[in-house]
Amino acid sequence: MRTGRKIAFIALAIILIASAIVLARWMGAPRQEEVRFQNADVTLAGTLYLPPGTGPYPAVIFIHGSGDDSRENYRYYAVVLTKKGIAVLIYDKRGVGASNGSWKSSPFSVLADDALAGINFLKNHPAIDAKHIGAWGGSEGGVVAPWIASLSSDVAFVIMQSAPGMTFAQQNLYQNERQIRTITQSEEEVAQALMVVKLQQNYARTGTGWQAYADARQAVREKAWASALGDFLPPDHWWWRWYRTKMDYDPIPMLENVRVPVLAVWGENDLIVPVSESRIAVEQAFTRSGNRDVTYHVFAGADHSIQTESWLHGRRPDPAHLDILAEWILRHTKTPR
Repeated sequence: MRTGRKIAFIALAIILIASAIVLARWMGAPRQEEVRFQNADVTLAGTLYLPPGTGPYPAVIFIHGSGDDSRENYRYYAVVLTKKGIAVLIYDKRGVGASNGSWKSSPFSVLADDALAGINFLKNHPAIDAKHIGAWGGSEGGVVAPWIASLSSDVAFVIMQSAPGMTFAQQNLYQNERQIRTITQSEEEVAQALMVVKLQQNYARTGTGWQAYADARQAVREKAWASALGDFLPPDHWWWRWYRTKMDYDPIPMLENVRVPVLAVWGENDLIVPVSESRIAVEQAFTRSGNRDVTYHVFAGADHSIQTESWLHGRRPDPAHLDILAEWILRHTKTPR
């Protein structure tokens, strides 16, 4: 009798262990797929994060900010959102990491086409709910994300993080002023610095006035705040052509063509994008368009990357931001938590 009970106990234990293994596999860590997708002759390389379980899943593609931006900057987002049941596609910007091409010679329209190629990839993936694919864009990506939503009915929602509500030239003036004011409180020096920035913008815009700009940079080279103006680039540097394609683009009219739900978030202490002015401009655009499904949130104490001081050491967004982000996506894709 005791032997029979012992055997039954062992059998039950084996069943429980096997069940736990199966459950752990089903509810385990997110799965990752290394993927490639094409925009004309450019191959974009990325990683698709898929939640545990069976799917199909709602999905979001992450669209880059300016500069050399790779998928590595978005893995933390991907892991957190995937654990909540949302698939995430992150990819290397063209010319970065394993993606070919060059962002340095690419206007917004080309970057938008790259993102649309990612949307098309998701749409045709068997594990993705093709009706619930959204676009997240941070900073410069906050311009591209609504852009693609205005072009494609495959984009079901948009998330704009730290998106400017004015031209990049205007935003650049704000950024320079904020950085300079961290170094000097002299209104005369602030005005002098902004004059230099305006001369820089004039050369970028027109290709003329180089000597006036060069002389102005030379005159302030010993100032404590001179480094806040950035590197003094030669007149034939690629940056001038890149900046010329973007500096006078106004993102507001494009927002009026977005008809899908939008989540717009900023950090209160953003030193790069003027938060109050941007929020007002974005709200007014959606009011004019009649899009009523727009949610706004400004995170207290957070910076351009929605990081608060206590989280800066880990280079991670505020956890409250990620909770709001996930809840908003799940609610708008009608996905149970």
